[in-house]
Amino acid sequence: MTSETTRSRLKKMSCYTAVGPELSSENIKRRIQACENFLSSNTCRRLIRAKMTRSLVDGPLVPEEWMRAFCDGTLEDAQALSRGLMPSWSPLSLREFVEEAKSLAISRDPVMSSDTHSLPNDMRIGLTAKKEHEVVRLSTAVADLAERVNSKKVVDIGSGKGYLGQVLALHHGLDVVGLEAQSLHNASSQMRTERVRALKRSRGKGTITSLTYEITSLTYEINTADEVNAELKKECRDAVIVALHACGDLTPTAMQLFAKTDASALVLLGCCYHRITADCFPMGPTLCERSSVIQPMLDGELGCHALEEWSEREPWRLRSHGYRALLEEILEERGVEKSIQLGRLKIRYKPTDLFEDYARRVLSRLPDLKTSPSDEDFISRSERSQRVVPSSACVYALRLLIAAVIESVIVLDRLEFLQDRVGRENSSVKAIFDPVCSPRNLGLFATKPGGPPA
Repeated sequence: MTSETTRSRLKKMSCYTAVGPELSSENIKRRIQACENFLSSNTCRRLIRAKMTRSLVDGPLVPEEWMRAFCDGTLEDAQALSRGLMPSWSPLSLREFVEEAKSLAISRDPVMSSDTHSLPNDMRIGLTAKKEHEVVRLSTAVADLAERVNSKKVVDIGSGKGYLGQVLALHHGLDVVGLEAQSLHNASSQMRTERVRALKRSRGKGTITSLTYEITSLTYEINTADEVNAELKKECRDAVIVALHACGDLTPTAMQLFAKTDASALVLLGCCYHRITADCFPMGPTLCERSSVIQPMLDGELGCHALEEWSEREPWRLRSHGYRALLEEILEERGVEKSIQLGRLKIRYKPTDLFEDYARRVLSRLPDLKTSPSDEDFISRSERSQRVVPSSACVYALRLLIAAVIESVIVLDRLEFLQDRVGRENSSVKAIFDPVCSPRNLGLFATKPGGPPA
């Protein structure tokens, strides 16, 4: 895909509002409160708590007026809905709901229109296309910020196998210290670093040091203590703290490390919101005052869903939502009490599958059915699938729009924390990656007071 095609596609998909230094702390507070009000609505609560597989068993998830309209829609309508584009049949109340969700979610359109450089072949060893995309874009952003704060050092939190650090050191010439809990990852990182260096094609002359830290104790120590231990303080002095998809509490930990040390700058991308503990969320003053209200509304797992990737799937793949819900009806009638994890059954789903084809293939893998479904069970549900499939996809599209608001609340809370520590001009949120390739693309940027804008 050409960069021009990518830009055109992303422009088509744009349906969110931006967040940067132009937002004062009062504006961020109002926006967080607006998100809270939206998520507390009955419709949002039902959609957040819903299990799509049981949407036919447990009752309607959206107003009846919306469901009637959804039944007359198509899978393409569902994809348009997930992008905030309203089909002609949309009731006014649905339009208002979608418009509100769009206005509250942070922009996920990347600030970089195309990859600014490509990696030498020797540095692509072991990288998937997704990881290369992430490493190229993030390393460019980090190197740029390091230059602006006059730093030559990077502390990579949760460095894993060292892909990002190796590019920062061997391509951009920065000195990198990687903090990683798993010693096997550190050993793998060192081996790969030596292998790349041996090829002598990289232009940077930065150094790489890997330190093994137990992340759980590190998280507890940094988030509860007033002071950080001397070794970490030394490593972070004048450095840019970086984390690529720091899981759960690790992103808040990196933020606290930035706030409590003499680090010069911060670049973070979080993920795995469902693994955040109560010790690390909320962080900002607005939600800290209302944590008992916001916590029940937030589903971190839902906040991790990939809206843009779903909206670009081949439409036939979206039948699975409706087919799975119809199958749940059969399982319920046949006395299957446990939820079936179809992914573990490795059921192949085909473009030409009708509901009966799909259901028979799944049921043939389930030995604990008390009675086998009749032909009438399949026939009746195959007829209903014509309406259930598009309506289920439309409901799922609404869940994806809510997911973007949930993620935005979490990111705004973190931005408010940073603004409280370093000021409005020194903190911002920017989308780094193409969200189709890498859905968790919202980066938190910060510099210390007196430094350049983030």
